[in-house]
Amino acid sequence: MSVKITRELVQRMDQEDIMTAISRNIFPTDLRLRSAGNRKTMDDSSMLKVDESCSKLPSSSVNGGTKVGPGTNLKPIMDAKCLNGRQKVYQHHSTENNCLMRFSIYIPETEDANQKFHVVIFLSGIMCNEQNFLLKTGFQQYASEQNLIVVGADTSPRGVEYPGDRDAPIFGRSAGWYLDATQEPWNKNYNMYSYISKELPEIIRNNFPTTGQFGLIGHSMGGNGAVVIGLRNPSMFKCITLLAPSCNPTSWGQELIFRKFLGDDEEQWKKFDASCVIREYNGPTREIMLDQGGEDEYLDFLLPKRLKTCAENNVNACVTVDLNMREGYDHSYYFVASFIENHLIYHKNVLDNTSM
Repeated sequence: MSVKITRELVQRMDQEDIMTAISRNIFPTDLRLRSAGNRKTMDDSSMLKVDESCSKLPSSSVNGGTKVGPGTNLKPIMDAKCLNGRQKVYQHHSTENNCLMRFSIYIPETEDANQKFHVVIFLSGIMCNEQNFLLKTGFQQYASEQNLIVVGADTSPRGVEYPGDRDAPIFGRSAGWYLDATQEPWNKNYNMYSYISKELPEIIRNNFPTTGQFGLIGHSMGGNGAVVIGLRNPSMFKCITLLAPSCNPTSWGQELIFRKFLGDDEEQWKKFDASCVIREYNGPTREIMLDQGGEDEYLDFLLPKRLKTCAENNVNACVTVDLNMREGYDHSYYFVASFIENHLIYHKNVLDNTSM
């Protein structure tokens, strides 16, 4: 049956409806989703608040925080006691993205002033920012129990606007895809790959009590980012786990994502596609844990089995994917909340063994 997507229909659509339309190739790319700014979901409202606060900040406020490193400043936005630790949010000027960025960070409390903690960075999916993981999963309990610093990264540069950056919820300010754009005008600010792989870890390492050992967890779009960033930077990220990851986005996002950010060179696309990267990986042995909801409404284009197959076909036999299908679970943060404890325990064990 043919479905016509009209502006009136979009006004009534939620995120899940939109993603289903995209996955079925019935979503017109020229339809501007002004409804994305009007829907009252936590994802959208919190993202828009960050955009607005960043865009309204005077330039002097960028320099009003704690010095972090060459040309970078760290400004506290939120600090609250949570269980046996502190949940914080910081803002800083990103040299990679050339704009203001925020990240959340949970730091366990300790009586030992010299104690150091391993770090796990969580990469979220589309239409999210650093707030979603912080507010929706209850991870703080398990981070406290495992003595882990857990960082929630943002998904796109903030406080910048370009024509077309609101056209679809899987592109632009809703989704930076953790890549480094090569095409104008996106290459001025959309450098999330370098931000996550270099700048953010340096900020965390220089300003918080870390062991220097990092792991990555990714959900949805963030799962693709975790594989790409983790396997391309194995000396930085020692373990990777995934929750309902997007595993082969070049198979469906050619026009919607990759050609816009990276141009026509499909070899460049492969550098930011999890299935392509895992198939060609040649580095230290990695065992990637992947949890996938059996009732995930996006399963047909997340393609977790394809990621597992590409790992099995890795010519260097140095990476595996442990795919766990979790029956009854969908794609939401309820699913993430159900399994985040297992993932943090996994990271704790791997990072402990790595640092020995």
